[in-house]
Amino acid sequence: MITDINTTGWVRIPFSVMGYNFNSVLDPNGSMYKQVLNIPQSLFLDFNKSAITELWTERKHLSITELLAVINDGGTQAFVELAGE
Repeated sequence: MITDINTTGWVRIPFSVMGYNFNSVLDPNGSMYKQVLNIPQSLFLDFNKSAITELWTERKHLSITELLAVINDGGTQAFVELAGE
């Protein structure tokens, strides 16, 4: 589970980076989702991939679970999850 927020019905956009399959999880009623709709999906996915790669490079000691906790900390409208979880 990503958070205590119920993400049932949220939009999931899959992407892969560093050998892992992820989903960007977005609240379809949130302002962030509306912003994502206004940019090319490839740009949004590249942003996600770059952020994960950069953060994990800086914090090599983190497990994938710990990395996602850092990424999702304080989130309310968007999260990253491992695909299939």
